[in-house]
Amino acid sequence: MSESIPNLIRFRTISDMTSRIPSLAFYLALSVAAQLGITLSHDVHAQDAEAINKLQREAESALETGDVERALESYLAALALEPENVELLGSLADLASVIGMSDLALDTLVQRANLLVRQGNKSGAREVHGQISAINAQIPEQ
Repeated sequence: MSESIPNLIRFRTISDMTSRIPSLAFYLALSVAAQLGITLSHDVHAQDAEAINKLQREAESALETGDVERALESYLAALALEPENVELLGSLADLASVIGMSDLALDTLVQRANLLVRQGNKSGAREVHGQISAINAQIPEQ
């Protein structure tokens, strides 16, 4: 990660991470934003856009090498800079779903669906609702 972006809270395992914080993506995004003194808004400045692109590339690179935790950190840090980035929300949800973090995947997908509805993208929102249904179907009933 770049020196300008502080390390996120470190957890020993991914399950340790999810057991402590129910809505991890948005909690950490807000936390990182607060640490960086960033006011979350719809406006993304050129410097932020560059940082977001770098973090997204870092996440993709980490996934290629199997470093899931670094990929997760990079996506969360990017979302701290632009919490309403539909593409980043989709990438985070996909990663969370693949690694078994169903709660994080669902929270992220709900946020993504809400954004798509606000943008008037009904077909995109329907697709996301299909993803939510698929994840819900995989969760054992208690």
